[in-house]
Amino acid sequence: MNHLPEIAKEENLLYIKNIKTKGLCNWVQQSGLTLEELAWMQPNYVATNNSKALGNGVNGKVNTIIKGESPMSIYVGGKFTLADSSIPCKSVIEITIAENEYSFKAIGQTIEGEVNVLYKNKDFLYAGGEFTALNNSEIQNIAKWNGIEWLPMGKLNGKVYSISQYNNEIYAGG
Repeated sequence: MNHLPEIAKEENLLYIKNIKTKGLCNWVQQSGLTLEELAWMQPNYVATNNSKALGNGVNGKVNTIIKGESPMSIYVGGKFTLADSSIPCKSVIEITIAENEYSFKAIGQTIEGEVNVLYKNKDFLYAGGEFTALNNSEIQNIAKWNGIEWLPMGKLNGKVYSISQYNNEIYAGG
């Protein structure tokens, strides 16, 4: 049964999520869109924002975020020197979330410059961008973190924007 005339008559000015008329679910399914997508199309509809700030964030630019070691952690890369307003870090930080609490762990303190991309495999965390490293003249624009220090992977002349792995080999592009 077509319930659209009933909706138009009784609930025409309601947001779609507030419509109670029987048959709305069938109409939504037939539309090929989700209820959320239909709601976004309504004039003056404001989508809900379920995002939360991670502490006080970082004091600079964020270019990349990837999954961290644990299911509730992420690695963040960019161009910054502080996390959560007080934790010194240089362009890479690990953020762990546990029961609405955030902990920040600096990943080395030697990168000087900007990290554009992070890539993680079972052995290393890789960083690419436009940077050098303190006390290691062999690091230029790409490096790998072994859990203790940033290690060189050769010197690249230009900025690195992507890192991937194929057949156990690491590839960088930029």
